[in-house]
Amino acid sequence: MQQGREGLQAHDAFGGLGPMDPNNPGPEEYGREGDGPAPRPRPPRESLTSDFGQHAPALARTVQLVSGDFLLTVNPVDGSEIEPCPPAERPARPVKLTEAERAEAERAARPPVPPGPAQPVLPLLARQDEREKLVRLLARGRSVRLTGPAGSGRTRLLDTVAEDCADLAPDG
Repeated sequence: MQQGREGLQAHDAFGGLGPMDPNNPGPEEYGREGDGPAPRPRPPRESLTSDFGQHAPALARTVQLVSGDFLLTVNPVDGSEIEPCPPAERPARPVKLTEAERAEAERAARPPVPPGPAQPVLPLLARQDEREKLVRLLARGRSVRLTGPAGSGRTRLLDTVAEDCADLAPDG
């Protein structure tokens, strides 16, 4: 801050000096000098919405979920509600898949084979201890989180463990 002929002044955003009172801008602001005529006010912009016509209000997406014995209706406009699920709307109990249905579901879930010559399946090196430990934990019903840096072989290890555990939960 500096003391000038117009009183206390401070540096403005452009590096110059300007008055500190924002309600009384100095003559150098906005291209004015002294008490000359004030610039004409800018005319208001016209609304652009009249050019596009009337917009239909967006439809709210309402979703119904069945959880146990209850029916949950999610409605972002009117609010959500929960009520006992009517027997007619209850989904059927899930059924176990047959051997053929499991094989078809597994085949459909596999990623497509990349183009080009087939790559040989390489053995998993120096991971036998980790593999056995993961299989034991999963066999006891434990949840497992596998961490490691990118490219360390987590996916390859999990694929191998999944093959080893296929008989533990054949329906997934």
